[in-house]
Amino acid sequence: MRTYRLAGFWTRFLAYMIDILTIVSISGIILRGYAKEIPFLGISMVSIGIIGFIYFTVMTKLLGQTLGKMIMGIKVVRIDNKELDWITLVYREGIGRFISQLLGLHLGYIWCGFSPRKQTWHDSISDTYVVFIDELTCKHMIEVQE
Repeated sequence: MRTYRLAGFWTRFLAYMIDILTIVSISGIILRGYAKEIPFLGISMVSIGIIGFIYFTVMTKLLGQTLGKMIMGIKVVRIDNKELDWITLVYREGIGRFISQLLGLHLGYIWCGFSPRKQTWHDSISDTYVVFIDELTCKHMIEVQE
């Protein structure tokens, strides 16, 4: 058994914003040659969704975290502390995020701020948590003389 410190709403929000910027940038690079042929709210949004699903799923499977989570010092873990598997991640990142983002309201994400275990809807249905990698330690503290 291992003890983790749960990541809260604002830490996760900042990580998510970094990830969204990353996904949009990757999509821009991939779709660069097709920009004149693809309407922004049509195929390009679908492409961003597909690239986002692949990004979140593969990064979380391989590293336990995305670029945003790396920067914020957080990662995804299963409730039973076993290794993240493809089925859990496809369920979390596909069905779970779809439910969390339902109708573009992102209520499943906002729920993290009210959940006692700091879980979004996609965490709850996939039995995962987002936790800090390092416990609180004194390694970032300094002593200042008075």
